[in-house]
Amino acid sequence: MKTPLWLSEMMIYAIHKTISNQLGSCCFKTQEVAPLNTILLKPQQLFRYQQADFATLAASYGFHLAQQPIFVVHNVPVAWIAIYTFLGLNGIYLETTDDETMSLLNQLKNQQISEIELATWLRARMKIVSIG
Repeated sequence: MKTPLWLSEMMIYAIHKTISNQLGSCCFKTQEVAPLNTILLKPQQLFRYQQADFATLAASYGFHLAQQPIFVVHNVPVAWIAIYTFLGLNGIYLETTDDETMSLLNQLKNQQISEIELATWLRARMKIVSIG
């Protein structure tokens, strides 16, 4: 597997700002900066040391962004868009229905899904986009 394109802090901040603007939130505040760095490095370590697949890497981003509140509001939507963005950057499309997505987001919000279960859910819906 080729080295993935990774998410950056600026991407996560941009995702959060866009979501906040769309939902009419007035706040763009973070809880702490240090955990975001840790969350963004974890998938890179999984790739480097465990040769993890794209579903596992995306699940790492999404699970930890949802479970470790970086922002005051909108952590779960940020987690979902981070998953979607990471996969898209790497030529992978998620084929899912709105109902499936909403169910997943509720499970993430209520801490009813593990990181491994999230990776399994993603893996079942991933489609490689052929470019060219």
